[in-house]
Amino acid sequence: MKQKVCFLLGFIIAGIILLMAGCSKSAGTGPNSCSIDTCCVTYQKDILPIMKAYCYGCHGNGNTVFGNGINLDGYQKDTLWAGYIYSAVIYDPAVVGMPYGKPRLSDCEINKITAWLTKLQK
Repeated sequence: MKQKVCFLLGFIIAGIILLMAGCSKSAGTGPNSCSIDTCCVTYQKDILPIMKAYCYGCHGNGNTVFGNGINLDGYQKDTLWAGYIYSAVIYDPAVVGMPYGKPRLSDCEINKITAWLTKLQK
């Protein structure tokens, strides 16, 4: 039940932020910034490498022991959990920040996830 509430809350928060975002090029200014065209973000090119690098170790390959029952193993499951993923990587206080026990994702990676969610909600 708690996971469903967190998932729904994540989607609502993501929706509000994404409604304000729209398509744009973002460059950022910090060491973790990058230039991305939010309209051109794709799962295969942009999101899958992030998921492989940070998420699938605990939440992939059917691993539910370390992943608290959340299995992110490819596009279908990643899309199903997209709102929760977003909430976790922005360190929403309603969920556990991810990646667990590791540094927060870069602004660029979070921007890519945000852009991907925007495309999913259209």
